[in-house]
Amino acid sequence: MIKIPKNRQDSEMIGNFKEQLSFENVTDDDDYQPAAKPAKSETTTPANATFITPELQEDLGKALLTLKLKLYKEG
Repeated sequence: MIKIPKNRQDSEMIGNFKEQLSFENVTDDDDYQPAAKPAKSETTTPANATFITPELQEDLGKALLTLKLKLYKEG
């Protein structure tokens, strides 16, 4: 088992590690610019939408709604 040396300096332990700036570790006088996140594509379609036509989707929606109402009325 490796022994951990004691009485080491912080610079020896972390080496060249640079902490990323965030709201938690930025002071008021620093010029903080958060990293830009890539925008999510809003035009993605669900996987099942490629197999079902819009007319069929509407019919399925109506059928499911009537089934839900029937089950609700039955308790």
